[in-house]
Amino acid sequence: MLYFALMLSLVGLRYLLVPQLDNLRPYLVQKISEQTGLQVQIQELKGDWQGWNPHLSVTNLSLSEPGQEPMLQLPKLQADISWKSLFSGSLQLRQLDVQGLTIPVRRDPQGQILVMGQVLDLNDDRAPAEHEVWQGPVRWLLEQRGIRIQGTSLQWQDDLRGAPALNLPSIQLQIGYRQGWHELSLATALPADLGESLALTLRVQGKRRLPVNVDVMDLPWEMTVQAKGVDTPALRPWLDVPVVLDRGWIDVRAQARQPKVAQAVQMQLAAQLQDVAVLTDSEDRLQLEQAHLELNGSLRDVQALAQGKQSGDVQWTLSMNGFGLRVPDLFAHYLALDQLNAQGMVHRDEQARLSLSNMNLALRNPDLDAQLTGSWREDAKFEAGVADWQGQFKHLNLAALVNYLPLTVNPLVREWMQAGLVQGAVRDGTIRLQGGLDTFPYGLSPADGSFEVVGMLGEGIVDYQPAQSQRLAWPRLEGVQGSIRMHNDNLDIEAQQARMPIAKQPDIVLRDIQTRITSLEQNSFLTLEGVSQAPATSYLALVHQSPLNALLDGLLADSRVKGDWTVPIKLQIPLDNADDTQVQGQIQMNNSEFQYMPEAPSLTALKGELAFSEKGVSAQTLTGKVLGGDTQISGVLEPGKPGLRLNGVITAQGLEQYLELKGVQRLQGQTPYQVLMKLDAKGSFSFGAESDLTGLALNLPEPFYKPAERAAKLKADWSSDSAAKMDRLQISLEDRQTFLLNLLHAQGSRQGSYFQSGSMGTPGLVSWPKRGLELHSRYDRMDLDAWERVVEEFGQNLDSSPLIPSGRPLLPLLERVRLKADQAFFRGQVLDQLEMESTEDAAGSLFLSLKAKQAEGRLQAQHQGGRYTGMFNANFSHLYLNGGRPDWAWPDADLPMSDDLVLPAISFKVDDLQIQGVRFGALEAKGKPAGTGHKWTLENVSLNAQGMQLHGYGSLALSGPQRGLELLANSQVSNLGQFVDVSGLLTESIKDGEGTVQAALFWSNFPWSFDKRNIRGQFNVDLRKGRFISLKSRSAKLLELLSLQSISRLSRLDMDLFGAVKQGFAFDSLTGRMNLSQGKLELDNYQIKGPAGAVNLEGWIDIKDETLDLIAVVNPNLDMSGAAIAAYFTVNPMVGVGALLTQWLMQIPMSSHLSVSYAVTGKIDDPQLKELEVPAASTAKKEKQLRIEP
Repeated sequence: MLYFALMLSLVGLRYLLVPQLDNLRPYLVQKISEQTGLQVQIQELKGDWQGWNPHLSVTNLSLSEPGQEPMLQLPKLQADISWKSLFSGSLQLRQLDVQGLTIPVRRDPQGQILVMGQVLDLNDDRAPAEHEVWQGPVRWLLEQRGIRIQGTSLQWQDDLRGAPALNLPSIQLQIGYRQGWHELSLATALPADLGESLALTLRVQGKRRLPVNVDVMDLPWEMTVQAKGVDTPALRPWLDVPVVLDRGWIDVRAQARQPKVAQAVQMQLAAQLQDVAVLTDSEDRLQLEQAHLELNGSLRDVQALAQGKQSGDVQWTLSMNGFGLRVPDLFAHYLALDQLNAQGMVHRDEQARLSLSNMNLALRNPDLDAQLTGSWREDAKFEAGVADWQGQFKHLNLAALVNYLPLTVNPLVREWMQAGLVQGAVRDGTIRLQGGLDTFPYGLSPADGSFEVVGMLGEGIVDYQPAQSQRLAWPRLEGVQGSIRMHNDNLDIEAQQARMPIAKQPDIVLRDIQTRITSLEQNSFLTLEGVSQAPATSYLALVHQSPLNALLDGLLADSRVKGDWTVPIKLQIPLDNADDTQVQGQIQMNNSEFQYMPEAPSLTALKGELAFSEKGVSAQTLTGKVLGGDTQISGVLEPGKPGLRLNGVITAQGLEQYLELKGVQRLQGQTPYQVLMKLDAKGSFSFGAESDLTGLALNLPEPFYKPAERAAKLKADWSSDSAAKMDRLQISLEDRQTFLLNLLHAQGSRQGSYFQSGSMGTPGLVSWPKRGLELHSRYDRMDLDAWERVVEEFGQNLDSSPLIPSGRPLLPLLERVRLKADQAFFRGQVLDQLEMESTEDAAGSLFLSLKAKQAEGRLQAQHQGGRYTGMFNANFSHLYLNGGRPDWAWPDADLPMSDDLVLPAISFKVDDLQIQGVRFGALEAKGKPAGTGHKWTLENVSLNAQGMQLHGYGSLALSGPQRGLELLANSQVSNLGQFVDVSGLLTESIKDGEGTVQAALFWSNFPWSFDKRNIRGQFNVDLRKGRFISLKSRSAKLLELLSLQSISRLSRLDMDLFGAVKQGFAFDSLTGRMNLSQGKLELDNYQIKGPAGAVNLEGWIDIKDETLDLIAVVNPNLDMSGAAIAAYFTVNPMVGVGALLTQWLMQIPMSSHLSVSYAVTGKIDDPQLKELEVPAASTAKKEKQLRIEP
């Protein structure tokens, strides 16, 4: 019966009630309101059956709190109601589908939140307690079998922030029961520009139907919130995302659970971050490729940590890849880590100070591979907190050490470490840090903490004093093998070995090296100490390539060294002022060499120690050799100290080996010397050298000839003027006369000669010119030819070959010469009261003026590259050439001439020319180079004297077998008597006479040799209408003897011979040819004809030896005397031979049918006459002569 009633009820419900469900809408609304405690309204309700379960379709369902505006409106709702609801008395849903739901949520400008237009005020004291309000709805929702909400959107409008509307268009909500858990899941897709998705899952443990006496809020529960791919900065319009977060995507999974009411809510937070960038206003920047963070602890402790309140321990784990941090206020460099793995506990103490404990930290990047353990905590005294870390590292890049030091480290130290710690791998080391981080690394506050890094260093490169602007670098240390220790702000490197590379030289090898930087934070000093070994050339290069060059004021800029040195050295460099670097060391030498400059002699066989510092050098037992003699070096060369002394002996042989000049061979013997080198208080260098030259002979022309036993004072002084940047060298020689040499050197100059200017000569005349070299001398007697020979020898090698300049010249060009002498010997001529001055300007223009009793004139030429170019002009008002060497002249003054002779174009003029006392009048000559320069042409030569004019031309071959002078000349004689009277040849010996004399001469090897025997040539004489009237010459004896012999021979004919001689000898013609060769003059067909008779001459006259070998044939018709003609011949053979022979003729009384022959031999000053029985030929050997036709 009961079953029948039940079936009848169901049939009635299905066919009678459900189709008329809309009529039951009030009843259903009432029931729902009772179950939920909310006011429910339904516009339309339709129903049908899904099996045994009614299916409802609801249109425009609204829910609201009593007396409030609707808080939820559903346009469309479909539900499957469990048939069991008919018997349970409560609404049970098998399925609930909601579509088209839009939930508007807004926050007004006053901060009120409105949900679907209703104010949601969670702080309203009038509202029921939260626990009571949600008890009914939560219980009902949990008991439902399945609720699904789809197609629901939520719109968030925040008028308080002024943010744009945020729309979540697809929200899905599911409620169900599974395996003893009531589950609620909420999921939505995020807008594409915000992220991927957001999901929430709530699980409450309990029975399918909760008993009435069970408080749903006390059930065990767990909740999970998960967000994927959220672009965190993109949420900034709606959330308070920190402005420092510049970029970052995050996946978050937060899980909270409470197994029992009495237990604390446990929370687990896991965050996966990608491509994060944090940037602050102070340009602090954090970059992160990927990170994973986990927090495990009670919800209360996590909240307390976030809120800055006391909390318990929360476990944390952090793993990061591609981490980078830039904190300009703390670190100078960007910090980067490839991997960071850390874990530990975090909490806040009773004073809410944050503390990290039980930390394990692993760091890895190309510079570092380390593992640390320890703790960190906030501290009231230290803003950056207090750390206690210790650990080990497998690898530490020495060059990157500075990157991990804070800005509290002295900037100069960080700069040095950045440039100075070039390379090195520190391995198997330890790290210890304990103390407040504000004052790290504790150099200034050692009580605040301790920091230490220790490890083994390999293949290190330490550039302990890098180059800076206008300052050279110290050569760096390479191949450093040893250990490194950094304790607080002190850095120590101890190396067993290292090397110091030197450009273009072998490395300097070091051992037992200790490098230390004291106080990295302020007043930092770098100290380097060790023992080094290398060739001496490497150490000298070290001076040139390092600040030592400036510390020594370039003292060794041009020095040279040899040998192997061992040098213990210590450097102390203040990093804030490297100019105050201190250097200490000792050069240990054994058989070494040192040369101060290329022009200076070398110190050889050096043995001992030379100590040095930044102030100078010192020695005690240093010995060696210089210039062939032993020397001892002792003293101190520092500013204000007594100086460094050299005492020793120099030898002439040592000087010859050093200079390798032929002129040095004029010195013989040896002499002691003393040298003192000093630095004044300002550091300017000077040296003085002295010697009395005892034992050294000077084979020099007067006035500086000195035998070995006589003492003379030689002194040299070098001084430096730092302000003017000039060095001065003064050398003086005091003997019977004094010689002074002043030279100037521009400091740092590398162009031109080493000495830029100088002056030498007699004290009182010598000055300090600004350019060029000058000579100013005033002596009683000067053999200029001898001194020129000395100068030439000092320009020759030991084998007499010309010295070829190599490298930088020592002296500048001689630009000015001023000489004065009471008597001088120059080019074979004596010059009385000589005043000579020559100048040469920078363009090579040469000017010379000469004034003496024997000569006065000016010369002008252009001089370039050691040769004369352009026109060489010489103009003399008078020039008297007498020849002869004075007895005081130097015996070896003959000057050889260079084979490589090049003559310029020459214009030569003399207004008054005298040779050997004979006046020749005015002379003009011009010549110029011809062809390729191997031949020089004499274009014109003219001689104008009273009664005679000469014109000629010729050439000078400068090379080849016919090297020498060729001259063709023609003399026009208008009045022979006037010429010989004015010229002084034969005063009052000849009257009248006219005609010509032609000559063709070749002087072989002229001007390299002035030997008269090298002259060969031919003379043609044709004179007429003259008279020999008297005799005043050295040939008088010869002609008188000739006259006496003739008179004796012919007096028996009873003629008036004596009368004819006394009245003079008139000649109608004087003709003939003379050939000159090898210093001998051959008379060929030489005839003199006149009223008194005729003379024929044949034979030889040796011009150089002044000897005679002649045959004279006299055919007289008068008795005459001819002494004057002989005298004229002696002086001038070109004309005098005829005159001499004519006079001989006048001594012999002749007739047309008689002749007398004489053999004439002996000296011209003492002729020997021998009458011959028959005419005979000259005994002189007849040689075939070279004939040069004029």
